[in-house]
Formats: sequence, structure tokens, C-alpha cells
Amino acid sequence: MKYLETFYSKNLYPTFLSNLDSHFRPQVSLKRKILIKNKRLKPEVEKIELELFRQGQFVIEDEEKEDAESPAALLQKRKRKRLQVRHLLVRFLQVRCDAPPINYSGSTTNVHPWLSSMINYAQPVKFQSFEHASQKNVHHNMSSFSEAAGLNLLKTSAIEFVNYNKRQMSRIYPKGTRADSSNYMPQVFWNAGCQMVSLNYQTPDLPFQLNQGKFEYNGNCGYLLKPDFMRRPDKAFDPFAESPVDGVIAAQCQVQVIAGQFLSSNKVGTYVEVDMYGLPTDTIRKEFRTRLIPANGLNPIYNEEPFLFRKVVLPDLAVLRFGVYDENGKLLGQRILPLDGLQAGYRHISLRTEANFPMSLPMLFCNVELKIYVPDGLGGLMDALSDPNAFLKQKQKQDDQMKAMGIEQTADGGVKGQAEEKREEMKFDPVTLESLRNDKGLPKATKKHQKDYETMKKKQLKDKLGIQKSQVTAIEKLCKKRNSCLIKF
Repeated sequence: MKYLETFYSKNLYPTFLSNLDSHFRPQVSLKRKILIKNKRLKPEVEKIELELFRQGQFVIEDEEKEDAESPAALLQKRKRKRLQVRHLLVRFLQVRCDAPPINYSGSTTNVHPWLSSMINYAQPVKFQSFEHASQKNVHHNMSSFSEAAGLNLLKTSAIEFVNYNKRQMSRIYPKGTRADSSNYMPQVFWNAGCQMVSLNYQTPDLPFQLNQGKFEYNGNCGYLLKPDFMRRPDKAFDPFAESPVDGVIAAQCQVQVIAGQFLSSNKVGTYVEVDMYGLPTDTIRKEFRTRLIPANGLNPIYNEEPFLFRKVVLPDLAVLRFGVYDENGKLLGQRILPLDGLQAGYRHISLRTEANFPMSLPMLFCNVELKIYVPDGLGGLMDALSDPNAFLKQKQKQDDQMKAMGIEQTADGGVKGQAEEKREEMKFDPVTLESLRNDKGLPKATKKHQKDYETMKKKQLKDKLGIQKSQVTAIEKLCKKRNSCLIKF
């Protein structure tokens, strides 16, 4: 607390918030500011202890030098402190106004009053339900979820979880049974809009690499803005959706791994894996892999066929992972690249270590193609729209070839000089009222229609009476139960 006040007092954001604030302040006002997340004291306790602190009378018991004082002196000091707190509490209750009370999060007696007064946008509360949080609508209240609890909420209430994160912050932390300090996949919680996904920093595994690569796009500082549909209250988003999201154009990515440079100083075989992580429908793992180039870690040439990620439903949340392995499966280098920041064309991709530190020389030479996803059967239309000049030249070439063969086409697409086939006009006898009366089948059809009508009417009446009877029986049972409960009471 002293370090915060001494070195970061100018960067703290001490603005007081109330439950009447329905929205976050603009992020420009929070620029270069430090937000503290901690529990707050109860409002009356915080005010009393903060006043004692400003008067220099607030003493933390842990800092008391109990060894230097006698037990009688310590007892007398604690009695005086209790009397001061009671006196100030009585004064506070006497002058307390009739304003509506402010609901703070759960309190603790170990929080310093100054630290408690600096907490505003990140006030932790115990999560009860999405419905309860929606009814309270307090944007500066946040909750923390264990990895298991978060996954359970995603399975049962995925859309509600996304809507919760539009309004409030949430924090996910690893479950306590991870004794080996392993990590969970953070991508599944990013898909739901969770703002703080905590990982075990001491373990540089695949989830850690995904986290570092994700925020490397923003220089490892500041915020990463969520997509528009994950922030707007009028949009509904399902993180398990398989169809394209409304207002988002699906993408198609094609990656060709051509060669590698300075992958290893040893004479070992190498191969490259290309994976994609994003929505469950976009995630592709352990599917695209180059062939093994034996005994060449310096400049292996793979020259593989392109790896096609045909349909990426949500490019804003997707990332590509390049992993280089030796013949024993040991990771030599890796790189995580967000798809929305990827540059198309021939590129040298510098690699990073397992802990995401830059490697000076190792890199991959790749060709990346990014296109708009086109459903099957619409490829020709898409080519014509994307390059109309080439389409018209090709059509003109086809017309010239037809003319060279002696076939000319008219403006409407027909072939000139070809005789049109004459079609016989179909004639129908007009239907009159007299013809219907003379038809022998009409009385039979009329009788059958009347009979069917009566049968249907009786059936509907029978069903109606049955439903009414069942409802009356159910109401009578409820009345009997209610009367019996009243008699027992």
C-alpha cells in the first residue's frame, strides 16, 4: 500500500462509483491508469477507519511492537481504539442521510481503509446467477470463476455467459487440482468474452504460448478490443456456433510451408505442423503436417502442398500456430499469429522459443493466401464479381471461338439462324355451373365432404371435453392439497 501511494499515486484512478453508474467510463479517461481489484470494507467501517488514518490514529495491529510494551499498556491501547471507533460510529449514524445504501462486495477486516477507498471498477462479488447479475446491473461488480466452474457455465449457459461479459468483468483461474502447474486452454474462455484468463506463468506449455501470442499483437500491453457483436447488447452470440455470425464474413486461409532456415544447429530431421485455434468449429489440430526432412536442421526444403483452412467462421478470434519439431517430437520453435493481423503473400515468419522469447535466426518461409469464404457452387459467380474484366475477356474469347465455327449468338443468348420449334397451344374446356350439376361424381363428393366434416367436429368436441375434464381434476387435487395444508397449519 505504501509503494502504491509513493510511486504510483499519479496513476491511480480514485474516482468514486455508485450503483447509479450504468456504464463504464470511456477508455480514454482510463488511459495510463491503474485499477485495483480487491475486496472493500463495509461503507461505515471504511469511512471511520479512513478518518482515523487521515488523523494519524489508525494503527495496524501487525505493525505494533508488542514486545516493547507491557500487556497492560497494550490492553489499554486497544480499549482506547475501540472507544474511538464506537464514538465515530455513533456520530456517523446520527448524521447519516436518507440516500439509498450502496451495496459493496464482501468485506474483510484485513483491508487497509486507504486501499479500500481506491477500489472502484473491479469490486469482486460472489457469483449467484446470470439472472441475478442482470437484475442488479452493476457494471463495476466482477466475479472470479475456477476453470471447472467456467466450463460448466459454458456448457449450460453459453449465450448468457457472453451477455454477462458484455456488462461486467470476469476472471478465470486454474483449478486447484493442477499440482503440476499445467494450464487449461484459454481460447474457449476468450470465445465467451472473458476479460481476465489467468494462467500458471511458470509453465511454458501450449496454452501459455497461445496467451503470449494473442497479446503479442498489441505489444503485450493495454487492451485487446473484442469484436463488435461481443460488445453490443442488441447482438446475440453463441460461442459454439457453426454457421457464419450475422454481420461477419467468413474467411478462407491457405498456407504453404516452403522452407526453413537455421532451425537447429544439430544434424536432425525436422517437420512443421500448422494448426488453427478459434471457435470449436474453426479449431483444427494435428491435421496439417509437412513431411520429415532427414538430417537437415539448417535449411530444409519442404515445398509442401498448401494447407487449406476452407472455412473460418470467425476470423477475429482465430489464430494460426506454426510449430517446428525434430524427428523425436521435440519442439524447436513456434509462433502464434492472429489471423486478422496476418499479411498475405510470401513471408518469412521468425520463430520463438517454448517460453515465447524471440529466436534470432530460425524462421520459416511460407506463402499465405487469405480469401473470402465462398460456398460450393458459387465459385464462378465470385470470380466474375471479383474480377469482371477477366470474366468479360474470357466470355469474348468464347464468342470469338463460336463465330470461327460458324455459330453466331443473339443478344438474348440464343443461336442465330436456328429455326424455332413450334409448340402446340394447349386447349382447355371451360368449367361451367351446368357442367358441374350434370357431373355424377359431384353429389358423392359433397356427401363425403359433409360426412368428414361431421366426424371431425365430433372428434374436436370429444377432445375438448377430455381436456376440460383433466383440467378440472387437476384443479380439484390442488385445492384438496391446499386445504389439507391449511388444516395442518
